[in-house]
Amino acid sequence: MKKFLKKIKLPLFFTTLSGTTKLIIGMAAGILVVMGIAFALAKSIPSSKQTNLASGEASFDQSEYVLQGEVQTETVTKTAKRAGAGNVKIVELVKPEYTAPAYISTTKTTASSGTEIPDYMPSAQKQGSGTTVDTSSKSSSSSSSSKSSSSSSTSTASTTASTTPTTTRQTTSTSSGSSTNSTASHTHSYSKETTKKATCTTAGQYTFRCSCGATYTEEIPKLGHTWSKWTTSKEATCAAKGKEKRTCSVCNEEETRETDKLAHTWGEYEVTTAATCTKEGVKTRTCSVCKEKQTASIAKIDHTWGDVDVLVEPTCYSEGSGTHTCTVCGTTENVVLEMVSHTWDGWIIDDPATCEEAGYRHHFCKVCNKEAGEEIEALGHDWSNWITQAATCTADGYRTRNCERCGIVQNEVLPMFGHDEETTEETVSATCTTEGSHDTIIRCTICGTEISRTTTVLPALGHTYVNGTCIRCGAEEPTDP
Repeated sequence: MKKFLKKIKLPLFFTTLSGTTKLIIGMAAGILVVMGIAFALAKSIPSSKQTNLASGEASFDQSEYVLQGEVQTETVTKTAKRAGAGNVKIVELVKPEYTAPAYISTTKTTASSGTEIPDYMPSAQKQGSGTTVDTSSKSSSSSSSSKSSSSSSTSTASTTASTTPTTTRQTTSTSSGSSTNSTASHTHSYSKETTKKATCTTAGQYTFRCSCGATYTEEIPKLGHTWSKWTTSKEATCAAKGKEKRTCSVCNEEETRETDKLAHTWGEYEVTTAATCTKEGVKTRTCSVCKEKQTASIAKIDHTWGDVDVLVEPTCYSEGSGTHTCTVCGTTENVVLEMVSHTWDGWIIDDPATCEEAGYRHHFCKVCNKEAGEEIEALGHDWSNWITQAATCTADGYRTRNCERCGIVQNEVLPMFGHDEETTEETVSATCTTEGSHDTIIRCTICGTEISRTTTVLPALGHTYVNGTCIRCGAEEPTDP
């Protein structure tokens, strides 16, 4: 330390200070030197660098910047040169469907006029999936924007296609020991351009550009083919599949597909090999179009058996056996002979049947003495003819008969008919001197009985004299004596 102080030739009064005081002053000078070196290094930051803010963390020293909100996106950094000033770092932030914040630099750069201006990072982003901002190719535009912000607090840009969130820049100026803060804003205004047309099979691209140099792109979905109707390029047959094709009217791409074979047109089956009793036959049919042949089997025919050679005679209690031989192929088979019927004696009546109750009977086989019985059905009555007393309109009738086998009698009532009513009208005209009548009569059409009569009396008409004579009956008008 003493050697260092001698080299820098401090004033004489410094040598009179105590050792401790000299040590403190020396350390303060060292700190000032380190701060100067750090300041020089800060101004020598490279003009272009990449910063990763994917998780809110930056590869640069975040102590230089003030975090405005939460950053979860990539950044693209570029530098712009301002006349009379140091390099100004501009960091563009991009995040799909999210208004990205910005880091604002607190590091000052002094212009030639002595005014301090800060480095800053304006935000520029397009909301939406798949958006990319490119600011690397517009350094001159960014420089111009930086100049404009130092002289005015707010600038407004016209919108031609779409507008994104505002870019904010802070500046600090110092004059006569005082400081003044101002804020400048820029709203992106994008123009839209088709930079790649979409086709039937590939996607296209829109490019959006702002006057400040920020850009982003959007994908144009592929168009898909515009197909014509299917047309036949090769007719199907019963031997081969056909083909159809269709063509895109835009790009002329062609698509093909197969069509099913047609059904064969078969003729009638013809016997190729006749069937026998020992071997199946073969029949064949042919397609009249492609001449393809198809075969099918014919079932064996039955043997032609000769007479049975009886080996064991059948009885009424056991089967017999024998053999028979095919007269065509000579095949011999064993034959089971069914049992013969019993030879029954006459019926023995155990319980005779009556008109209303069943009976029972049994008999025996003369050969094997087997007994068999059965029920005798009831005989039913043997009825005589009906004796009938007819019913009338007012009285029931009846009929009766009896069984000539068992003598039982059966009676039945025949219900009376009831009258069949008919209404008639009878009138007796009144005369000059006698009354008349009008009768309403109800009679039975079956038995003729008068059921009811209603009589209305018609009064006598009296004489009507004209010239001394009644005009109705001709009687002379009487004269007084």
